[in-house]
Amino acid sequence: MFGSAPRDTNYPEVISTLAVLSTDLGNALSTRDRMMAVMKRLDELDEYLDPCYGTSASQLPVGTLSDVLLSQEQHWQQQHQRLQHLTQLRPVLNSQPIADCMADGEKLIELTSRNSEQ
Repeated sequence: MFGSAPRDTNYPEVISTLAVLSTDLGNALSTRDRMMAVMKRLDELDEYLDPCYGTSASQLPVGTLSDVLLSQEQHWQQQHQRLQHLTQLRPVLNSQPIADCMADGEKLIELTSRNSEQ
């Protein structure tokens, strides 16, 4: 992972870096009252963003729940077809040329940044 570079001089310790980052983030958020209010309500936001929110069996009659599921049938069939297609492409995606492309990611990032500058 570090190659021939000396690990201690070029790479800071992870734990101390994360501790400093956490402290800085906490200090930045503590001075902003509106952000603190949002942070306190993240659990509530997660609940509302849950795709199953409001569709639990205890809240809906069985007929309504079945209608909700049947209305999503086409979506789930499309997802199933896409997954089957990916399964068929698995040998190609796991092939050596694809792995070689992933190894050249640094070159691709450099070319992309040069292209975006132009």
